[in-house]
Amino acid sequence: MFYGWAIVWSGLVVSVAQAPMYGPVVSIFVKPIGDEMGWSRFSIAFAFTLGSIVGMIVSAPVGIILDRYGARAVVTASGMIIAGALIGLAVMTEQWHFWVLLGTGRGVAMSGIQMGTMVSVTNWFVRRRGRASAVPSFGVRAGQAIVPLMILPIIVGYGWRQAYWALAVVAVLFIAVPAYVYLRRRPEDHGLLPDGDEPSRDVQDTADPSSATEVRWSLREAMHVRAFWLLTLVTATGMFGQTAANLHAVANFQDRGMTDALAFTI
Repeated sequence: MFYGWAIVWSGLVVSVAQAPMYGPVVSIFVKPIGDEMGWSRFSIAFAFTLGSIVGMIVSAPVGIILDRYGARAVVTASGMIIAGALIGLAVMTEQWHFWVLLGTGRGVAMSGIQMGTMVSVTNWFVRRRGRASAVPSFGVRAGQAIVPLMILPIIVGYGWRQAYWALAVVAVLFIAVPAYVYLRRRPEDHGLLPDGDEPSRDVQDTADPSSATEVRWSLREAMHVRAFWLLTLVTATGMFGQTAANLHAVANFQDRGMTDALAFTI
């Protein structure tokens, strides 16, 4: 089997495990934390916004590191940072603790993990890049759907702090460990070619000859192309409404009288 598929499936696991730093999972902690600590919804949402800003700022330098050294070290370190942030959230006592910890964890998830997994996959596939990239992308959404249901019994039975402890263990086992064991920079570093092609394989033998050889663009070249900016704008714009709804959905349902189980499931 082509080793690139190990990259893909480890990316799936990592993508699921990073879910605690995204809106649908943070949302289930909004009301429990606010009720116990006496914090407003604005102060909780500020931590989430701060994390998004951190992710935006550090994405550029992280992208340079990924291009130069690959995703293994970046994603492994990101997993450990997220685990540390989750442990901090489990024992926090001040509002600024929440801002720093969630802001750091979310920023790292957005830049180090989400970018790292996708860069790894794109480095190992050209012709099959679409189907390979779909697997980690599925993991992002699957994690946001599955993780709330997994930690619901912990929050209901033991409390939100214990839930954060459990998520910290998940981050180490399912982000840092798979990333360190499986992620590698490029197939060429190991004497392989993208998609598992043989060195002597004729391009005409591929299912899609036009995409067998990838055209590489530098950042400067891409920035001079109108399509690059249109894709960037469209991708970014959709996040505004989606992120706000994800963050406040569960707390809004709970305020309207829904049970925790029903609010988490919706």
